[in-house]
Amino acid sequence: RDGRDCKFNVIINVVEARGLLGKGSTGLNECRAKVFGLWDPDGYEQSCVHSKTSTPFFGFVAKLTYEGQPRAFFQSTLVIQILHYRGLMPPKPIGQLQVGIVDIFHSRDHKVPMQWFAIADVYSEEPAVPTGYIRCSLIINSQDEPGAVQLDVPEEERARCELLEI
Repeated sequence: RDGRDCKFNVIINVVEARGLLGKGSTGLNECRAKVFGLWDPDGYEQSCVHSKTSTPFFGFVAKLTYEGQPRAFFQSTLVIQILHYRGLMPPKPIGQLQVGIVDIFHSRDHKVPMQWFAIADVYSEEPAVPTGYIRCSLIINSQDEPGAVQLDVPEEERARCELLEI
């Protein structure tokens, strides 16, 4: 590490998902959330499996750490995938959300407050139609800066931050 390197934490709080496209034989999903940064696709965190549901309550907090050149970090993307877990077979993607690191960093206080985001199947040949919605917050802080996970939107911000109510 030289003097030009930086260290950042990216804290992701995935609370719940709603309206997920059913991938299971019953129309329901064995859901799992997977979070990673494109700066290190092998360094991921994932939630436990939530059985037979289209509206899982994840309550999942992930912390990804980056150490290296600032340019590579700010040009990168954060990816949140919702997967249908199938046991021994590879999981089927239900949808994913991609957010640019620079977009989070330029937000007020370097955080995107708790809100709903549409997820889409990026591997589909059809136009990007939402395959569900996830509620999450995204925070970037430096390695030495204390950071807290936002569990809910403050009441005065609720009217501005709620983009979608299902």
